[in-house]
Amino acid sequence: MHPTILGLSAFYHDSAAALLHSGRTRFALQEERITRIKFDNSFPSNAISLALESTGITISEIDRIAFFENPKVKLDRILKTSSPQQLLKSLSETWDQKLHLTELIKLRTNFRGQVDYFDHHESHAAYAFFSSKAPRALVLVADGVGEWDTTSIWLGEGATLKHISSTRFPHSLGLFYATITSFIGFRPNSDEYKVMGLASFGSPTHVETMRAMLRNTEHGFECDPQYYDFESIMYSPRLTRLLGVPPRQPGVPALGVYADIAASAQQILQESLLQLVIKGSAQIGIKTPVVCFGGGVALNCAAAGWLRDSGYVQDVLVPPGADDAGSAIGAAMLAHARLTGQRPDPIHTPYLGIEFTDQEAEAYIKLLGIEYECFDDATLIDHVATAITEGNIVGWFQGKSEFGPRALGNRSIFADPRPAVMRDKINEKIKHREGFRPFAPICIETNMQDWFSPAKPSPFMTSVFRSLQPDVLQAVTHVDGTARVQTIPPSPQTRTVALINAFHAKTGIPVLLNTSFNVAEEPIVLTPFDAFNTFRESKLDILVLGNCIIHRHRQDTKIMQAGTYKYMSIARPLVPLTRSTYFFT
Repeated sequence: MHPTILGLSAFYHDSAAALLHSGRTRFALQEERITRIKFDNSFPSNAISLALESTGITISEIDRIAFFENPKVKLDRILKTSSPQQLLKSLSETWDQKLHLTELIKLRTNFRGQVDYFDHHESHAAYAFFSSKAPRALVLVADGVGEWDTTSIWLGEGATLKHISSTRFPHSLGLFYATITSFIGFRPNSDEYKVMGLASFGSPTHVETMRAMLRNTEHGFECDPQYYDFESIMYSPRLTRLLGVPPRQPGVPALGVYADIAASAQQILQESLLQLVIKGSAQIGIKTPVVCFGGGVALNCAAAGWLRDSGYVQDVLVPPGADDAGSAIGAAMLAHARLTGQRPDPIHTPYLGIEFTDQEAEAYIKLLGIEYECFDDATLIDHVATAITEGNIVGWFQGKSEFGPRALGNRSIFADPRPAVMRDKINEKIKHREGFRPFAPICIETNMQDWFSPAKPSPFMTSVFRSLQPDVLQAVTHVDGTARVQTIPPSPQTRTVALINAFHAKTGIPVLLNTSFNVAEEPIVLTPFDAFNTFRESKLDILVLGNCIIHRHRQDTKIMQAGTYKYMSIARPLVPLTRSTYFFT
């Protein structure tokens, strides 16, 4: 049997669609990349259309649609845990999504077959395990909350997943971290990665105090509800009294006491994850297991790297887009395993989205009426590598779009990884974001051992490594001496590989600074149209679309006049703080 399965994640956050055929993931894309609404949680109609168009598969050829959670079980949790006011709001907005989802899916897709529902954490676990090549592994899932589960342990073996244990709402590592995110003045379920980056600037001086919020127990961990308020801004007034400082307000520096709070939260999170791994290892009878890590908390690459180096595991494997977006793939993988009894293929590549040919990119550039040049590959690579050595910052648009929240070399911004001022320049002038935020290096896999430790492949940029030459790689080494590395194999010889090799030949450095091709609060670019808009709105020096190069300084200033971004910046504070949180709806 060679089923074709459409996997969906929707109505929670990070909506996505994925298409599997004969166990291989043929396509996966988040809806936000198309709508340009970050964390778009709407039904992924656009992603579905592109999945069918890109693969040449019609909706009539789909054997199953697999949805990433069980809406009726989730409704049970909402009914039992929400206040009357929150319950009324939730059900008025999402009643059809909870009770009539099959009809809604069929109406939106014109699908006539069977729709399967899988538990939220099982979808996470399936994606984490089946996407890997591990034959047997401890599977750890941690997020805010699924239907009821907030963390879960599984044994992955062959084509099967065996549930071992769970922690249930309201006890949640994800909600603990989201609460601290909100207290520090960032948006919960959006800006947790900022807290992770900020933590390295602080000291964990509040750990013992904050253990009142979340304490490890014989069976896992518990949250003390008196410090939380999930129906408003996540934290209660008692948290302010516990920490002895007011919640951070906009404009107040994040460094100092708030960095210490972030560092303390990071340490508590890591310790709790390790306790779960130790407990799970004993339960499945594997002393030092490979850990396949899924769920939104798995995006905390500092925690993933810390677990990997703890001495209690062989390795920690995190797939691209381990949050709810990836559960669209996970649900489809579960459906495949159930239908065939066979394990789906691992994720060999993150490049699962849409692609534009060089001719299509040039056709778009011609419509703009701007000055550009197109080159053969050797000339293109030499030109761009030279420009980067001269301090230019390059928007790089090639091949299929990446799946997940990280830029992995096809929708990237590249720059020189050496000078510290490059980090500051990109944060301020290009990305329009906080100065404490780090940037990642991209490195040819065969050069990893000379620059980062441990020398393990990291194709999806999902954990941190120790920088072996931080004085050289100042722009991509965080304040704690780590770097969130992406490794790229030396073959096939893509333009990205060729560019890194050319920079290496010119500088002796086989590394580039790699950050996502977007500005703050925007999804990563998907199309040439998106790429040019971001090029215009930022201070990027060069845009490379396929084999064409566009230099900012050669363009008519009227065409390059920015404007859209500043209006978006004005509008965003008007969005309620709790928008996109996932705790009840």
